[in-house]
Amino acid sequence: MKFLDRNNVCVVANQNMNDIMNLLNGYVQQFPILTRARNLRVYPTYFYRTYQMETVKHTVQQVIQAVKYMAGSIGNSVEDALIGTHNNLMNISRILTSENVSRFKDKYKGKPAVIVAAGPSLDKNIHHLKDIQSNAIIIAVDTIIERLIKEGITPDFVASIERIEEVYQYFYKDKYIPGSVSLIAPPVVSPNVFSSFKGRTIMPFRKGMIDYNWLQEMLGLPDNIFINIGKSCAHVAFGFAAFTGASPIILIGQDLAYGENGAKSHTSGTVYDKKDIPTHHEFVEVEGYYGGQVRSNVIWNSFREWIELQIYKHQFAVINATEGGANIKYTTQMTLPEAISTYCTSSFSKRELLDETSCYVNDVQSTTEKIENEIRGFEEALDNCQNVYQMIHGLKIKSSMDQKRLMSSLQKLEEANAIIEYIKGHPLWFTIMQAEVVTCYWKLYEIEERLLPETLAENQKIIVHFLQTFSFVIDRVINFMKSAVEQLKAIE
Repeated sequence: MKFLDRNNVCVVANQNMNDIMNLLNGYVQQFPILTRARNLRVYPTYFYRTYQMETVKHTVQQVIQAVKYMAGSIGNSVEDALIGTHNNLMNISRILTSENVSRFKDKYKGKPAVIVAAGPSLDKNIHHLKDIQSNAIIIAVDTIIERLIKEGITPDFVASIERIEEVYQYFYKDKYIPGSVSLIAPPVVSPNVFSSFKGRTIMPFRKGMIDYNWLQEMLGLPDNIFINIGKSCAHVAFGFAAFTGASPIILIGQDLAYGENGAKSHTSGTVYDKKDIPTHHEFVEVEGYYGGQVRSNVIWNSFREWIELQIYKHQFAVINATEGGANIKYTTQMTLPEAISTYCTSSFSKRELLDETSCYVNDVQSTTEKIENEIRGFEEALDNCQNVYQMIHGLKIKSSMDQKRLMSSLQKLEEANAIIEYIKGHPLWFTIMQAEVVTCYWKLYEIEERLLPETLAENQKIIVHFLQTFSFVIDRVINFMKSAVEQLKAIE
């Protein structure tokens, strides 16, 4: 089966249909393909058209799903990306004083870890956690931390991932969390979360995010601080457990589906008891823990697929002791008491293992100088972008222009190409601007490829907007970095 885009780029899929999603994700995420995703066409061969139309339908659905997933993964707004960049940069001083993530590699090898999510089924078995506080590593998502503390259960770690300020407001502001609890959260989380937290902070970098490669190099941090943490706080917990070598990983409260009445989204005793907390309501039906179908939504379903992919790729030993919700493939289903009696049978000194880790060793002055050097480079890029913007914005494209003058205008428009290539070649700018770059390409590809005044005018409008956006982004980031420098100079 062939997949062709506008430029006749193709891939032939003869693989097992069960693996088609992994194949497509790897194909679609290539930037040249993603920029042409709107023009993707599926052409089944004669054999498939004649004998395997169900396979064709399934594959087309997988193509659409892969494109939607990759388009969603690039983010949907510059503003959202800037919030993440702001948090990353405002947390630089905290990164340098946090625990050295690389020291956690295989720290808990062979020890059981229990990941406590906040699904409706947690009400069935949360009380059993009291029995294993010395026999397993307990990692809670931020949604459930307050409930656990009230139940007399003190987890070893709490995990967060969302960049929005509401995470601080809902789960950390004025909340009692014992100092023995350690926070696992990437630097994209609000600085207020870290500043209010009393225990240790562990700030892993998200694997696959190239802006973190830039940040890691600029701060002179070890290489082995990147973990697979997906898009949810349960993914952070799972990725961290896997990074530490914990085994098996036991999931509870990981429903990824609504409760038995099809409406309840979370266990009791969380902020979701309040009616004003927004939830996602694009429903889908998925296979249930006990068979049959249960109601989930597209976000939770993508969370489930991420967990399944991690288990499949790395062959992790994972016990699903949720006792409800959606079925998670490649896991072994047990009740929590069964999992405890099988795997959590002896105590070990978790605190002693934790105390063996250490903070980063950094030269703050050297780091400050590196950031200031980056600022100077960004200021030059801003000047260049604004100059090109002024030149293109000032172009007067008229219907009376002859081919020579039209070609001259086209050449001036093409000066924006160097800026787009600069963005694509810089990890930070590409992370922030990739949604804008892809959208820009999509709009440009929709314009008829003819040298006409009206087509040039359409190009001009698109490029002017793009350059305005990038100028705004550079200016904002420069200000963020200057604030980060002020913070570092205060602790030198």
